[in-house]
Amino acid sequence: LYSLLCEKMMFESDITATDLEEITKQLRNHAVNNPRAFQYQKELTDKQLKKPLAGVYSTPMIAIVTDHGFATLITSEETKQRLIDESVIKKDSKHIYIAGSGHSAHAEYLIQKQDLRSPAALACERAIAFSGFGREDIDYAWIYDCFTGMIIHEASLYFGIPAKDVANSLKKGKIPNGKKDIPINLGGGILNYQAAMSLSGACGLIDIMSQYGLAAEPIPNTMQEEPNLSLLGGNGGIDSINSVIIFSKTKPTNPARRPIPLKQLTVNIPKVTEGETGTIVTATPVFFN
Repeated sequence: LYSLLCEKMMFESDITATDLEEITKQLRNHAVNNPRAFQYQKELTDKQLKKPLAGVYSTPMIAIVTDHGFATLITSEETKQRLIDESVIKKDSKHIYIAGSGHSAHAEYLIQKQDLRSPAALACERAIAFSGFGREDIDYAWIYDCFTGMIIHEASLYFGIPAKDVANSLKKGKIPNGKKDIPINLGGGILNYQAAMSLSGACGLIDIMSQYGLAAEPIPNTMQEEPNLSLLGGNGGIDSINSVIIFSKTKPTNPARRPIPLKQLTVNIPKVTEGETGTIVTATPVFFN
């Protein structure tokens, strides 16, 4: 199904298998010198890329899951000071701010989706609106890359940039934010981490935290200067669910705005009539892992 989603994008956006191969090579280049990565010191060969496993995807383009763990601490400024006063954390402990977050779900199960549209654009729009910043203000990004095609797909929807333009930038290890090209997934992404499915977002969080000197064992590839704004984005369920967080180096002061209205995503409901009023029987909040 992920391959089908990618092939649809390739057909609609004139993206080639060669594009996917070059992007996969670029991500592996980040991983070969990253001790955290499963593919550490493992060079990628053309033979591996030319052996398809599922549709257009070869094995290096697919993230195979394993287990790992991760812990972080999110507090208010008042709580952080209390923890310092109580000697729970060090007095000189650095921090960054969560400027905004957004979450959107198309359907709990793929079979409930009426089409292959994605909730990614809405999730990002909610996060950006909450933060008060613009997409063009983002300096760094980590985007969930369970398959090579997904990083193109998600970045395109997050930033509103044509998928072909995103693919061309990704071959250089960057993505366009609408104003400039910014680095992405400098640790190699989960394609090269082989991260646990339930904790794969931790791979991105470590990557982001490394850019600010906040990771206990940071990745070796970091930006020359700490980014003012970073985006962390994740998806799941054949792109049925999406979450985005915006991190800020300084305390945000911009007022939040209302998200731009986007076309609603529809689901399969038996014997439904247009305009019919539905009743929500139950609702479950799903938080970013």
